[in-house]
Parts: sequence; structure tokens; C-alpha cells
Amino acid sequence: MLPLMLLQLFYKLTWLIGVGYPLWSAGHLDRVASELIKACAIGAVLDLIVIPWPYVFENYVKAIFKLEAKHESLSPYRSSIVK
Repeated sequence: MLPLMLLQLFYKLTWLIGVGYPLWSAGHLDRVASELIKACAIGAVLDLIVIPWPYVFENYVKAIFKLEAKHESLSPYRSSIVK
């Protein structure tokens, strides 16, 4: 469920930044667009509150860096330089 929550947060923030903000700053908001902005903003804030961020950093962010370190240690060029 957590990857879906992160995807949901990502697309809401992307929509707010890519569509909502340009509409708002240009003054082209109609009733539907303003309601959509409000719904996405509330949803994004709720996602930020509900997502267990310590778990995300421990199991996703650190795993990415461990994977990169593992790939670097398996590089054939690195072993020839160290010797």
C-alpha cells in the first residue's frame, strides 16, 4: 500500500505544481479548477501526514544507496585500481 500512497502524493504534487499553480498565477481559475486545486492540496497534506516517513527512509532511500554502493564494489575497474 505504501508505494501507492507515494505515487498518489507524487501525482498530486505534480498536478499542483504543473497545472494548478500556473492556472492560479495567471488568474484563469474557474470553479472546477479551484475545487480540484483544493482537493489535491488537502489530499497532498493528508498524504504527508499519513505516510510513515521513518519507514520510507529506512526501507526505500537507504536501500537505494546500499544498492549503488554494492554496484560500485562489483565494478571490475575498481578491483584493478585497488591492486
